[in-house]
Amino acid sequence: MAGVVPERELNFIAAVTAKELPAHLREDCYQSAWERFVRYRPRTRAGAWLMASHARADLYRSEARQRATSLEALALMAPGIRIYPLEPMGRWRRYVPSEAERARSRAKYHRRLEHYRALVRERVRRHRAAH
Repeated sequence: MAGVVPERELNFIAAVTAKELPAHLREDCYQSAWERFVRYRPRTRAGAWLMASHARADLYRSEARQRATSLEALALMAPGIRIYPLEPMGRWRRYVPSEAERARSRAKYHRRLEHYRALVRERVRRHRAAH
């Protein structure tokens, strides 16, 4: 198929991107990258790398936000504790697809939602078995 990145290469991209995070976040990053690959099928390798790195950044950002919230609550309960924030990740340029492209992707994804969720679950199951 012209214009579609092979599954083997997507697997490699998701795994490499996940390895850049701390150990406790790697599986979540791998799964998040595959959710994006399944939902918005990348046409190029560069697009696949962007999707995976955005998944990693979103996951890292949400973890940092959750950690900051829990640390703020802890600081309120125990005022003598020092809080060390997570290091910020670098910023990436973001590719924004047109509204029509996004609408097509959403419609395709939601037509077969359970099918795509099953694909991601199967991919993550195989990844867990391999590691």
